Amino acid sequence: MEVFHKSLKSNANLAKSPTRTLQTQSNHVFMAIYATFKLECLSITNKLNPFALCRKLPINASRTAYAQLQLLQAAASHQLMKALRELRAIAMRLLVAGLINGVVILLAMLAFGSWWFGYAIERQFDAQTWYARQKGGADEEPHVTFVGKALPDYKQWRE
Repeated sequence: MEVFHKSLKSNANLAKSPTRTLQTQSNHVFMAIYATFKLECLSITNKLNPFALCRKLPINASRTAYAQLQLLQAAASHQLMKALRELRAIAMRLLVAGLINGVVILLAMLAFGSWWFGYAIERQFDAQTWYARQKGGADEEPHVTFVGKALPDYKQWRE
């Protein structure tokens, strides 16, 4: 009887009941007695001490849980690799699309730049011929009236 009481306290945690009402305390006592009975039955069939069996059960449960965790990690790793391959394919498609857009923008910039450069040169020639026509053939710049405060005129600046 003493061994059964010790097994109830140590292996089934009879004293560590977090219950407060009479109904939950009775349920806890009944389940502790039932768990101790099942532990005794297992110890007889496995020919092990109930205390040794009680210490061995969490180790086996931990091993099983760890094996299950490894299976889940392998599945998650496989899904992660699949997702990474899909992301890489999407990134390559975006990169190609970005390169095509970049080439189109570059060609548009070159077209606009060549048009503008041609326009500026043509306008420069037109301005020169207009000045030449206005001044009687001389290539002179037109006189632009100065707006603002004029500086005093010094002889040293003219030299």
